[in-house]
Amino acid sequence: MTDDFFADEQTREIIGNYLLRLENIDFNKYADENSLLAEKAYYLKVILKSFLDDAEVWDAKTQANKNYISKVFSTELDVANLNSGNLDPIISSCFRFCIEREMKTPEELPRDVKNFKEFCIENKLKFSSRYQEQIDYAIYEMPVAIISHLMNSDDMKHFKELPGLIDSARSITEEWNKKISEKLIIVKELEGKLDDQKDAFNFVGLHKGFDQLSMVKKEEYLWAKWIMIGLGFLIPIPLIYESLSLTGIGTSTISSTNQLIKLIPIGSLTILFIYYFRVSLSNFQSIKSQIMQIELRKTLCAFIQSYVEYAKEIKASDSAILTKFEDVVFTNIMTTEDKVPSTFDGLEQITGMISAIKGNK
Repeated sequence: MTDDFFADEQTREIIGNYLLRLENIDFNKYADENSLLAEKAYYLKVILKSFLDDAEVWDAKTQANKNYISKVFSTELDVANLNSGNLDPIISSCFRFCIEREMKTPEELPRDVKNFKEFCIENKLKFSSRYQEQIDYAIYEMPVAIISHLMNSDDMKHFKELPGLIDSARSITEEWNKKISEKLIIVKELEGKLDDQKDAFNFVGLHKGFDQLSMVKKEEYLWAKWIMIGLGFLIPIPLIYESLSLTGIGTSTISSTNQLIKLIPIGSLTILFIYYFRVSLSNFQSIKSQIMQIELRKTLCAFIQSYVEYAKEIKASDSAILTKFEDVVFTNIMTTEDKVPSTFDGLEQITGMISAIKGNK
């Protein structure tokens, strides 16, 4: 049968028809039974109306008796004769439904249902002997049958499987804990590697910065080299030119003071070339020194991580362990610009030379 019995339309129609017949009963026909029949009919109407009003609750709380007596109960309602004897089987069936609902309901029964139950218990001896036994069965034996029904129902299968599920859950938990422990070890190893990579990345960034600076300096070095070579090539040109000019003029005129004065621009230009060659050479050497210092810093960045770890182990108490390294890496790159001769100092020397020659003249 389906889970719906009291909510089923056919059942509701049978109960409704029976209630109409109860409403139309003529109790005067039953003389000595008039009072008892009226009282039974009253409480029967009370419980049947509850079946109609709370059909969903009755369906949910009376699974066992729905399986046992639902078909019999429907037949009793459909064919019963309304006299005292024929009310007893219907009342006893209703009493069974009432007791099962009370067993499965933690809260107190509704007042009308409770009154019906108390009426049946208090007036048990007024029922026929057969249905007195049915009431006793509902009170004393039916609870055991209902519990047995519950224990063997589909809902209880899950509880029967509970010990196995607990063992399975415990086994799975232990396996997960083992895997988690293994994963934690791997995570810690990866964490250490990530820290190393982070440090390495920091030094890679520092190395990249030095590398970019090195590229700039190498470009400056190339230009300084070509300028120095160009100036070195220009130094002898004025002398060669003047030598060729004197060769064309002849040696007799070389001693002439005017001719010597003509040598001053050539000599000055040569000295000026020599001076700027010297400046260029000094700048070339300075850039070369800077490139060497940058390359040294790049080399130090390659092994600094190992150096730091080694230093921690050997000199853990020495707070200044990296001082020398930091002095090399982070100090300014020396340019030796203070040794480069000033352009204006060279001009002053040339001016002094010209003044001395004019004085002699």
